[in-house]
Amino acid sequence: MLKNRFIFLDGIRGIAAIFVVILHSSSFWNFTELRLVHAYLAVDLFFILSGFVIANAYDEKLESGKLSLKLFIYIRLIRLYPIYLLSVLICIPALTLGIVQDVPHWVQYPNFAEGAAIIAAAAMFLPFYAPSVFALFPLNSPSWSLFFELLMNFVYGLIHPILSTRALIFIVFGASIGLCLVLKYKGSLNTGFQWEGISFIGGVIRSAYGFFLGVLLHRYHQKLNYYFGGQIFPWLGVLMIVGILASPPMGAYDELFVLLIVFLIFPIALLFASKTHDSRMGRPLLLLGSASYPIYVLHVPIKEQMTYWFGPIVYTTAPFSGIAFVLTLISLSVWIERVYDIPVRRMLANFIKDKTSPGRTLAESEHR
Repeated sequence: MLKNRFIFLDGIRGIAAIFVVILHSSSFWNFTELRLVHAYLAVDLFFILSGFVIANAYDEKLESGKLSLKLFIYIRLIRLYPIYLLSVLICIPALTLGIVQDVPHWVQYPNFAEGAAIIAAAAMFLPFYAPSVFALFPLNSPSWSLFFELLMNFVYGLIHPILSTRALIFIVFGASIGLCLVLKYKGSLNTGFQWEGISFIGGVIRSAYGFFLGVLLHRYHQKLNYYFGGQIFPWLGVLMIVGILASPPMGAYDELFVLLIVFLIFPIALLFASKTHDSRMGRPLLLLGSASYPIYVLHVPIKEQMTYWFGPIVYTTAPFSGIAFVLTLISLSVWIERVYDIPVRRMLANFIKDKTSPGRTLAESEHR
C-alpha cells in the first residue's frame, strides 16, 4: 500500500496539523516572543492537498461516469463524518461545563433548547448562527474549514463534466485575485471562520483557490515533477513546509510573503513531495498522515477540557505540557483511527457496495 500512497504528502499533512495544534494551544507552550504567525496557512495547505488527492482518486471515475455526484458526496461524507461526529460528542461535556472558549455567555451556559440547537447544527455539519455568536462553529472552531472543504467537494463533483483544464485555470486565477483582495482588506488571510461578510467570502475564496489548485496540480504533476522535482529529494518539500509554517513575521513585507507562500512555495513543495515510492520513513509518515485528521478535528475540545481539569499544571509545566499534549494527541489519534474511524467507515461503505467496490473506496479515501 505504501507504494501507492503519496507518503510524503501524508507527512506534510501530519506536520501541518501539529503546527495548528501548537498555534491553538499557546498556553501549553508559554509562548511570549515566539509566535507562529504563519501557522494558520496550514489550512490553505490542507485545501491544496485535499484537491490533489481527491483528483488522484476520483477524477477519472467522475469523468468516465463510473461515479455519480451523489455517490461521490456519500464517499466524502463517509470519510469525514465519523471523526467529526466524535468531536461533536466530545464537545457536549465542554458545553455542559461552560468551558467552550471565545463564545458569548449564553453559549457557555445555554438552556436545554439552545444547547440542543447548537449541538444539532454542529452534528449536521452546519454553521450555527445567532446574535452575538461570531464563530461559524462555536462548539469546535476548526470545523469551519471542513465545512468549506465539503462545499468545494460538492462544487467539484457538480461541475466536473465541464471542468476542463482551461476552466480550472480560470477558477484558480479568479480565486487568486480574490485572495489578493482579501489580503489587502484584512491584512491577513487568516479568515473564513466568523459570521462576517468578508470572513465568509474569504473562506469561500481560500477553499476554492486551494482545492482547485490541488486538482490542477494533479493534472500536471507528472510533467511538472519531471521538470521541477524529478531529481529533487522529496524531503525538501517537507522541509520547505516546516520552514514556512515556523517562519517569523516579515514586517512590512509580510503580505507579499504570504502571497509568495500560497502562490509559489506551497505548490512547489507539494510537487517536490508528490512521490509514491517507498521510503525508510514510509510507515511513520503514513501514520502521521492518518492521524492528521483526528488531530485537527479533536485538538480544540480536548485542549479545552484538559485546561479545565488540569489548568494550573498545564501553565506551570509549559512547554513540557505542550510536548506531552502533542505526543498524547498523536498517539490517541492513531488509536482512534484504527479502532473507531476505519471500522465505522467500512460499515458505512457496505451501504453503497452495490454501486462501487467498498474496499477500493476505503483505500482511496484514506487521504483527507
